[in-house]
Amino acid sequence: MPALPSPGQVFKTIYKYHADDCIAENINYFSYDGASGISAADLASFFGAVATDWNAPYVGAASTNTNGDDVQLIDLSSSTGAEDTEVNTWTGTNTGGTLPGSVAVCVSDVISRRYRGGHPRNYMMVGLGNDFESSSMKFWQAGFLTNIQNGWNSFMALFPVTIGAHIIRPVNVSYYETVAGVKTVRPTPLVDVIHEKIARDRVCTQRRRLGRIGG
Repeated sequence: MPALPSPGQVFKTIYKYHADDCIAENINYFSYDGASGISAADLASFFGAVATDWNAPYVGAASTNTNGDDVQLIDLSSSTGAEDTEVNTWTGTNTGGTLPGSVAVCVSDVISRRYRGGHPRNYMMVGLGNDFESSSMKFWQAGFLTNIQNGWNSFMALFPVTIGAHIIRPVNVSYYETVAGVKTVRPTPLVDVIHEKIARDRVCTQRRRLGRIGG
């Protein structure tokens, strides 16, 4: 499979964590202004500046058997862009009725561009049986979601972040478009600034986190 085209001055992050034998990853993108290319040292400094607020929505909502692993940061400005991996150790503090690793809270990324189809989002592997709304098996409890939302609001309030010569903002990268009903790779990816993150109330799932039956 050919490499995807560069979105320009953007770096990708892979946020990794696990609960017992179930592994989860959440992917996010950040743009940076200033000189072309960002160094591994600047990527490390960025993580250090935002890690506490980034982890907060996860820690309070994740079960006590959920642990942070690491965050990989990859500059996408070229095929030789800098990379950095930061150890990200945390343990969830939520208690009350373990759920399958496929259960998730959907966090939508709000951008200005309007289009048909799915919008950018992450699926957090958090939430326990006690976090369902009363008399519901498909909606999260309001107080549980408020805590997650407050965490993401604090994270977003950090931006723009200045690291060295770079001003960094959360963005989404769109690599694909549909032309005449066929999904194709855009010649130049679209980069949209993320203005807000919204924790959705409906319980969502990520079945692939459970792996194959018999696998």
